[in-house]
Formats: sequence, C-alpha cells, structure tokens
Amino acid sequence: MTMQRLFTACLIVAMPVLAQRPAPGGPSINAAHIHLNASDADKSLAFWKDFIGASAYSNGSVKGVGMLGGTVLVTAKAPSGPSTGSAIDHLGMKVPDIDVYAEKAKKANFKSFRPKPDEERLMIDGPDGVRIELISDSDMYTTIEFNHVHVSSPQPKETQAWYAKHFGGRPGNIEGAESWSVQGMNLIFVQGDAKPSVDRAIDHIAFEVKDLAGFCKKLTEDGLKLDVQPHADAELKATVAMLTDPSGTRIELIEPGVR
Repeated sequence: MTMQRLFTACLIVAMPVLAQRPAPGGPSINAAHIHLNASDADKSLAFWKDFIGASAYSNGSVKGVGMLGGTVLVTAKAPSGPSTGSAIDHLGMKVPDIDVYAEKAKKANFKSFRPKPDEERLMIDGPDGVRIELISDSDMYTTIEFNHVHVSSPQPKETQAWYAKHFGGRPGNIEGAESWSVQGMNLIFVQGDAKPSVDRAIDHIAFEVKDLAGFCKKLTEDGLKLDVQPHADAELKATVAMLTDPSGTRIELIEPGVR
C-alpha cells in the first residue's frame, strides 16, 4: 500500500469519529451496541457472521457480533414482530459490492430488494424479520462497516431535537433526512408512524454513560420518565437503565464496571 493510499485509509476510519464528537459541554455519552431478539440465537449469529460478514463478539454470557463502527448483541427470545413496522425499522451498513449479497440472499431464500432501481442500496430481511440495508461503497477498505440506525418517527425534527437536548451529540442532515450522531452511532429519522421497538426483532439501542445515576437524575428533572431505574446487570457487568424516545425507540443506558 502506498503512503497516499495508507493516509486515505486512515482518514476514512477517523472521519466518523471526528464527525460524531460530542458537542462541547454536552453529556459524556457514546454508542454501546444494538440489541436484537432472536427465536434462534445461533441462527441469528450465523446470519451476521456467515452472511453479513461481521466478527464474533462476546462479553461474558452475552453473545453478538462486531464490525467497524458497531456492535450487535443477540438475546434468545422470540420477537413479537419484525423490525419493519417498529420504531427501529432497519440497520444500515456499507459493503464494497451489494450484488454479492443479492446473490447470497437469493441462494439463502432471504427476501431482498432495491428501494430504487438506480440506487446502490439493497434491503435484506434476515432471521425473525431483522431488516438490513446494505449501501455499496467500492472505495471502502473494510469488508463491512456499520453506518446508521433508521428510526421511523411521526415527528423527525422534534425527535432529533429531543436527542440533542438530552444526550448532546450532533444533529445534522443525511441525504435529506434529519439525523443525530454521537461517537459510534448515527440515527436517521424518517417520517412514519410505528409501534414501539421493545420486544421486536430490533429491540433497543444502547449508549455508554459516565455517572449513570447523575445522568438519570438529570433526565427525570427534565421531565423524562425512565422505563427501568438504574440497577446492576450481571450479564453486562454494568449498571443499566432504560427509557423510550418520542418515536418509540427503546434506549438502554449503561455504565460499565459498576455493580
């Protein structure tokens, strides 16, 4: 690899982190993971590893996969429905060539389609109806890179403002849609009415927070209601709390190493 090519590769990896740096004075919050429910956890993990191309990941008894820019955890629990129709409609990733995945989907009998014929994007419905959007990027230097979480919201602009107010981060606009970013996660808000994500195929998104007790106290002082109060989670080896955003997206807040 030439020096120029090496510099370009390093810049591509660094740019998402720079773009997602929390706003000055905002809370200290970073992406942790996305959590799925699966009727067959082994089948779900095999899909992510063998079909999507992610790497195996484990945190004690918690199993999942990892890739550049994201971690996906899987719980053995039959979901109440697919991700489509819920607040977390799908997860987006970049790959070098979507045509490869279109052929693999056909052989594996996974439903796949292009939202628009002239776009280099491919939607795939995996096990339990977990919808994945693959975006073709022939210039990337990895086999797969996590890109975004697609949130269906009846009020995209207001939901974006809710995240910026309570979590800091960076509000923005991606391809005409309202967006919000922190280090390790981009949310894209698209107009739509949907059911809450809890118990669906994509159950929730998770963020790491410093001083979880203080952070949750501030949220309640600002008028938000926690679904689950901070408590020790033996599996994650952390203190966790839960709440729901205005679109119905369930959110887990984690402070690792606190028991």
